[in-house]
Amino acid sequence: MANLTRNMMSGNRQKQRRLWNYGILPLLCMLLLSVSASRIPAREPSLDLDASKDLPQSIARLLGPKDSLLAENSKGEILYSYNPNALRTPASTFKVFTSLLALNKLGEDFHFKTEIYQDGEGNLKIKGYGDPLLISEVLEPLAGEIASRTKSCKQIVLDSSYFKTPLEIPGTGSTANPYDAPVGALCVNFNTVFFTYDANGKLASAEDQTPLIPFAETIIRSKKLPRGRALLTQEHEQTTLYAGHLLRYFLREKGVACGEVVLGRVKPGDTLLFEHESPYSLTEVAGKALEFSNNFIVNQVFLSVGAHEKGAPATLENAVNTAREFAAKELEIKDLIVAEGSGLSRKNRITASQMMKVLRAFQPYQTLMHYEDGVWYKTGTLHGVRTLVGYIPEGDSDGLTRFVIFINTPGGSAQKVLGRILQSN
Repeated sequence: MANLTRNMMSGNRQKQRRLWNYGILPLLCMLLLSVSASRIPAREPSLDLDASKDLPQSIARLLGPKDSLLAENSKGEILYSYNPNALRTPASTFKVFTSLLALNKLGEDFHFKTEIYQDGEGNLKIKGYGDPLLISEVLEPLAGEIASRTKSCKQIVLDSSYFKTPLEIPGTGSTANPYDAPVGALCVNFNTVFFTYDANGKLASAEDQTPLIPFAETIIRSKKLPRGRALLTQEHEQTTLYAGHLLRYFLREKGVACGEVVLGRVKPGDTLLFEHESPYSLTEVAGKALEFSNNFIVNQVFLSVGAHEKGAPATLENAVNTAREFAAKELEIKDLIVAEGSGLSRKNRITASQMMKVLRAFQPYQTLMHYEDGVWYKTGTLHGVRTLVGYIPEGDSDGLTRFVIFINTPGGSAQKVLGRILQSN
């Protein structure tokens, strides 16, 4: 229990900062890892199936007037209940709902695509479709695929029209933190550049797989940033242009002579050279978005679902409407309040009872959540908000107890509530 508490107390944003500080390569390595059964301890915590829904004092005193709690066993019997029908801010636990939405609408084996065209003037055209994991380790072999088909291009034309621009996600700020990264149809490396300074004070890349290209160096110098992460912005299509400049670097390394990088559109008559498919399935994407609470990945997926259902270009309105319709028709949640997909916005509102419906439907995908000390869980953290949802194995049976803990009272602790639940049973 001590390990669980320590892990949860770090919060979503602290976990993200640590993740980004180690660079994209470690994240990619983790993305390639599947959930391993070897992490399950010999003895798992369990809940008594006959426990009363009346709250023990040890739990009740941890809950304030703006909090909610709901726990039910595998039979659907309520174990604990406190303000289950009051609307709360879910923070990043909302990612569970968005993941369920995407897996339902796009399919477990869905792979994001990027289209490569050539026009009659010898230009290479790249059209993006919101791939959230178009990173250096994917972009470099993509350049190899292009090099096998052409050895020169007049211009690299970037088509980001699949997403409406500009597109602002509610709850994001203007900080350099990765959780504020903007979205887009054609983005690489999560719209960030990881850099450092060498012993002579010269700018250098902080990761072996990503070169520090002049386009990025100019941005870093203009912002006079210390070493760390530089966050790209939508201003002047900066995020899209960086993707094109980085691709041009890799193409030149493959022997392809390329001219300038410009913005444009694929037109009728352009020749489709090939369609690049992401090596990651949506199941893998959702799993690591949940594991590391990655807002950029989740909202890329969220917007892509809206475009898939309502048509291009991807807009926040279409994604929100798709989410509300799914909640109403598939989960019987009639009044879900959705502002965006990641939980960044405080305008997202859901009750503990509604989230319990999400957990019931998500249960086949429980292993996509983080696992620690016998509990599958997703945390949520905003200022004054601490939330937890997940699953607890029921002793030696195959059943799972589902729990929702929404702490919206400043100073409260969702992990302490879960700890008391485990200890009292």
